[in-house]
Amino acid sequence: MNTNKADLLREFNRAFQYRYTVEIPAKVGYRPGRIIEMLRKNGGDAHRTVLELMGRYSDHGSDGIYRLHMAGCLHLSFEALMLEYRFRPLFTDEQIRWAENLFRNPLKTEGSFNRTNGQGRSA
Repeated sequence: MNTNKADLLREFNRAFQYRYTVEIPAKVGYRPGRIIEMLRKNGGDAHRTVLELMGRYSDHGSDGIYRLHMAGCLHLSFEALMLEYRFRPLFTDEQIRWAENLFRNPLKTEGSFNRTNGQGRSA
């Protein structure tokens, strides 16, 4: 793996873990237990966890993004993290479009994401 990509993945892992274990509980009063458990099962691999979450919520928003939306804290979602300029190289164009669609309308996506293989597809 390219050292720059490995460094970027480590930075993404740190940002994701901090966001879900510190920021969201502190600012929203909500502990995203399922995401934290998925992250633990994935050995702390936030990128893998995000891809699994994208598969799980391919055609609709999750309870978590709804809570963040209602609290005015969408900027704390994993979709927002994916859309940060520095982390975009970790994702395909299709994955970025999926995140943009869900971020714009957290209660319903405009596209879909293939649950079985993690490959983007058009709606």
